[in-house]
Amino acid sequence: MKKEPVKPASFVTIPSFRWQHVLLIALIGFAVYANSLNNRFVYDDTFFISKNDFIKDLHNLPSLLRPGRYFKGAMERGYWPVVTLSYMLTYPLWGLNVVGYHLTNIIFHIFNALLLYLIILKAGGRKNLAAASALLFVSHPIHTESVAWISARTDVFSCFFFLSSFFLYTRAVESEGRGKAYYYTLSILSFIASLFSK
Repeated sequence: MKKEPVKPASFVTIPSFRWQHVLLIALIGFAVYANSLNNRFVYDDTFFISKNDFIKDLHNLPSLLRPGRYFKGAMERGYWPVVTLSYMLTYPLWGLNVVGYHLTNIIFHIFNALLLYLIILKAGGRKNLAAASALLFVSHPIHTESVAWISARTDVFSCFFFLSSFFLYTRAVESEGRGKAYYYTLSILSFIASLFSK
């Protein structure tokens, strides 16, 4: 009789979560940072967004990986292709309205907390423990600069793609055949996106 392969004890299935927890994490995350929505462009926001003509034209997408092509001093002042791409995708929708840029930061910060919630559940943590951890993460003041300052979204994006990479890796471990290759590939791509975010 052929033995079935033994799967790891942890990260075996998609965690079952409570919608109440997801809603609470999202609401608390938004409530904590809603007062930042009308904050002005400050410091590097001017350099990377309001006075950066490169992000205002989607025809510049092919030049995204060539920093010297779109503004001087890119390498000295910091260069993050994924974050620059996010500015390019935000600009057609919001122009120079700061609300859209701050809203993006808040949404991705909430996504990070939800990913943390799912990862803890997948690791075998209890639902209330996972929810408490995610609520602490989404509301902790240590994240204030990264979320409230538009240009500091490098931290928020890097965290999002790193946590996504880890979550997708756990899916790859539990999968077989094409599913394994699919999740491994997505995990690697997410990790690369994390590196290109900060």
